[in-house]
Amino acid sequence: MSNINTKRLKVTELDFDLIKESFKNYLKGNVTDDGFSFTDYDFEGSGLSVLMDLLAYNTHYNAFYTNMISNEMFLDTTTLRESAVSIAKQLGYTPASIRGSKATVSISFTATNLGGQPVPIPKGTMFTTELDEGTYGFVTTQSYTALPSGDVYTVSDVEITEGLYTSVQYSFNSQLNQNFMIPNKNVDTSTITILVTDVISGTSGTVYTLAEDYAALDGNSPVFFLQEVSDELYEVYFGDGNVGKKPADGNIIDISYVISNGDVGNGASIFTSDPISSPDTSLNAGPFSTTITTQTSSAGGASRESIDSIKYLAPRNYEAQNRAVTTDDYKTRIMTDYPQVDAVACWGGEENDPPNYGKVYVSIKPKSGYVVTETDRDYIKKEILKSRNIATVEPIIVDPDYLYLGVDSTIKWDSRLTSLTSETLRAGVTNEILAWAQNNVEKFETYFRYTALLREIDNYDQGILNNITNVTVKKKISPSIGETHKYTMKFSNAIHYPHKGHQGAVTSSTFTYAGYTSCRLSDLDGVIQINGFTSKGESALIDAAAGTVDYVTGDVVLSAFNPDAVDNSGVLSVTIKPDVNDIVPKTNQLITLSGDDLNVVMVNDSSPSVGTQYTAGTSRVVSTTSGSGGTGTGSY
Repeated sequence: MSNINTKRLKVTELDFDLIKESFKNYLKGNVTDDGFSFTDYDFEGSGLSVLMDLLAYNTHYNAFYTNMISNEMFLDTTTLRESAVSIAKQLGYTPASIRGSKATVSISFTATNLGGQPVPIPKGTMFTTELDEGTYGFVTTQSYTALPSGDVYTVSDVEITEGLYTSVQYSFNSQLNQNFMIPNKNVDTSTITILVTDVISGTSGTVYTLAEDYAALDGNSPVFFLQEVSDELYEVYFGDGNVGKKPADGNIIDISYVISNGDVGNGASIFTSDPISSPDTSLNAGPFSTTITTQTSSAGGASRESIDSIKYLAPRNYEAQNRAVTTDDYKTRIMTDYPQVDAVACWGGEENDPPNYGKVYVSIKPKSGYVVTETDRDYIKKEILKSRNIATVEPIIVDPDYLYLGVDSTIKWDSRLTSLTSETLRAGVTNEILAWAQNNVEKFETYFRYTALLREIDNYDQGILNNITNVTVKKKISPSIGETHKYTMKFSNAIHYPHKGHQGAVTSSTFTYAGYTSCRLSDLDGVIQINGFTSKGESALIDAAAGTVDYVTGDVVLSAFNPDAVDNSGVLSVTIKPDVNDIVPKTNQLITLSGDDLNVVMVNDSSPSVGTQYTAGTSRVVSTTSGSGGTGTGSY
């Protein structure tokens, strides 16, 4: 037994089957000089085989958990939110909480017996609104004052935030290891205010603000710090007396905040509130019925920051070091401090068209809607960028320049290869295309790849044989009625112009022009024309030189456009057929696709002679006979 011939186990194997196979190979080589060896290890159901199964499973589990633990130690491989948050904390990054939608309103009411005394609108004043999802409350997060003009009291620019205003109190004790937890997962951390009161001295409370620039803090700075902890909760903590002021024992810490529902509050435009009363009870005044006028509809609501966002922003936030110098710094700061953003583009003034030195341009696509509100623009410029960018550089926020993609796809499918119906397949492909566009196209500096879309359609279901897909690009303008203006639309992609005399590369939606109805734009050898119909329904060329089109650069210009009316709620859509199906946006251009610009047609190609075509819920059967001399008939 002393001369046992052993083989080494392969410790690099992690898969169960490979681990067990390694055990078998080891036992095969474990033979003595007199021929003794283990038996039955390679027969399923034997005692030794079961033992090897247990050993292989145990080894596999240990390897799996070791691998998972290793993954959770690095930000780019972590899959658990708590791990991502913990690693981001080491980089000085705090994930964004849920954000309540914000709106701006003005309040007015009539009071005859206040003697001109101002009426405060206290913090936490409730407003309500009705949305499709239900009734939602909005609150003020600071106090306002209504001033009189005669008997009418008004206050404007009142910012209200969706959610419920609440608070939690603690008593500070330096002898304890205290955790000042906010016990609500849906806290909007941007609304947190902290009042620290010394009850022994009886002095008024000190307002503590969220620390942002650590280098500017000393032992007397009334600031608090914030971090996300377990279970998606947030914890407040204070300075140690060297960096940030430390509360004294016995101080009452009052933490107020808003509990929000996130983006569901976006889009509210009608608000109501309870009657307002004067705080001076001796006047016996009120309550007064209020009139609420919406200045800006609610927007900016956002869900809690995702793990992917934490993994993307944490290292970039560390790299930026709380400053805005490079264009990447601007992107990081906006994406970190303004979680309502979906995409950001940034470029220097020297790259602008035309160049504008000493400026930095920022274009933002919000998660809700197409452009950021004026209120949010001011907030981004003043609160996020002003204190961090170079003093001589002025940030300018511009709206995204949208390129509206049009997709018209005819899909051939075989009903014998799938259990799905035509309508179910059409709806599924439609949703798949929209989701693909949202995830792969609707970002700044992102190209539209035509063949990638074709593959996405073909791979959706095994019943799809192939697809014939055409794409167009559309831009939208809102012309001034009764005024003559020049309008320039930059498509930034070459327009299809195969030969002289070719028409149809440029089209438009309808409008009324010079008394003619149902007018449209068209192109002829680089010239934009306007065609319409007379009162008798006869077609006519109204303007043979309404503008120009540059087929190489993709610029479409209306030189002196003055329509009588524009259909489709005053929005004129100008559509081009690109010369190449791959669409390349520039600077702040962003490609987007909506359901209105997507048309999917299904053609059942299960038979060589009969096909069924479905489109938008209607069907049409087309019978054809293949071969020479065949005839075709159609029934509807």
